[in-house]
Amino acid sequence: MNTPSKSKLNQALQGWLVTLPHWVPLRATSSLPTIDGLPLEHWIAEAQLSRDSLVTAMLWLRIGVIDPTHQIVQDGKTPLASYMHGVVHRLEGDYSNAKYWFRQVKDTSMLQTLSQSMERGLNEEGLLAEASNLKIMQSNRLHPSELVTAVERQTQQSNLYPDEVKTLERISWLEWTCLWELSEAAQVR
Repeated sequence: MNTPSKSKLNQALQGWLVTLPHWVPLRATSSLPTIDGLPLEHWIAEAQLSRDSLVTAMLWLRIGVIDPTHQIVQDGKTPLASYMHGVVHRLEGDYSNAKYWFRQVKDTSMLQTLSQSMERGLNEEGLLAEASNLKIMQSNRLHPSELVTAVERQTQQSNLYPDEVKTLERISWLEWTCLWELSEAAQVR
């Protein structure tokens, strides 16, 4: 599954997205990456993205930096913003709050589209069986609260299972990729 490009993103930012690994961290990070020695904020401004757009939040979310993402999505009224809010709290380790925000996503069309994209991506990446075993995908439907449960179990154990951690990181990357595609389809700016 390729990371789609945004029409407003400049080439440097698009190139940076392509170079990122095919996984998303399970816990938030405070490290602020640079692109060609310049901070992500510079490239967001260069691409003329609003500091409070969901696309900007998605860029921060992609690398696990939650503070700027949370500032953007906490007052969001769209299903996509609510979903992203759930991801922020999952990364933060506030698992019950993450599940709350996933329950706030009432847009069945968006959830169906997300489920279809996730199932297709999981199948392409050879992760569908693992996602089904973890109950993240059940009956062709994505269950983001089950992803929260799986992440919580892994991050709170003293003996982490490296294979499952890698699987969850890759599933989280697919989730991000599918959300990115949704934001492209909705032309969220």
